[in-house]
Amino acid sequence: MPVSPAHSARPPYANAAPTFLHRHRAMARLPHGRTSLLKAAALAFAMTGGWLYGAAPWVAVFWARVFAFWRDALGLPARVVLTRYHGAFDLTLAIPHLELSAGEPALTLRLLTAAVAGALLVVSFALPPRFTPAAYYLRALIFIQGTALTYFFLFPGAFPYTLGGYLKSMTATSFFVLSLVPLVLGLTHYLLDFSLPRKIALTFLIMGHLTIFIPLKYTLQAALLHYGSMLFMPVLYLIFGLLLDVLVFIALYGWGMSRRARRPHAGTTPGAAAHDVHALYDVPARPSPARRA
Repeated sequence: MPVSPAHSARPPYANAAPTFLHRHRAMARLPHGRTSLLKAAALAFAMTGGWLYGAAPWVAVFWARVFAFWRDALGLPARVVLTRYHGAFDLTLAIPHLELSAGEPALTLRLLTAAVAGALLVVSFALPPRFTPAAYYLRALIFIQGTALTYFFLFPGAFPYTLGGYLKSMTATSFFVLSLVPLVLGLTHYLLDFSLPRKIALTFLIMGHLTIFIPLKYTLQAALLHYGSMLFMPVLYLIFGLLLDVLVFIALYGWGMSRRARRPHAGTTPGAAAHDVHALYDVPARPSPARRA
């Protein structure tokens, strides 16, 4: 039975590459009107202003009390110091931090740390393939700790940093990173089709989590460096410093983005919404089986 031209015609992407390049979805732009952009900007600036001029002073008091409580609980010979930072628009922030000292590592501690690092390196190569991410993570830790060991072996007594200066700069930096959360969400989450209460709730969730997490993290680091030594500062700074704050933000932001939006597109039916997606990505809609028959 002869095959009609209608049956022999096949879409260009069935068994062969198309003759033109589709725009990748990573290059696609969501349609935004001026109203949605203005709403996102207004919410971001309102949340930032409320944080800086309303909540931030109370958070500083909370951090000071957390530092004081765990200082006494851990027996740290430290002082809780407030450092004032002045900004534009008569903004003044008093950020607390722990002030204490830490010594350089003794030879016994350096040798013990080198032995543990060598054992972990062997373990990283013995892990099964499904633990490959953990193996690379261990090797990164070992590499950073190995550079610190090499430095203290070659230049004992020449480490240029102090524990008090480290805690002061890291606590202040984490505070300013926390203050940027509404602006970052204003460029991302606030532009999407989520309800206003959900946007505000995600902002409160991220900032609230970091508000509790940051002082606890630096109190623990202060105890580790004081009772240990400055040998572990590079690892704490590079792996367990600001990187952890960013990972907390990414994790909670990803959870918030996984929630279903209010609607695919305002005023569209499911079929029209699917057509809009194809138009957005410049991908031609696949013909239905009835049309190909």
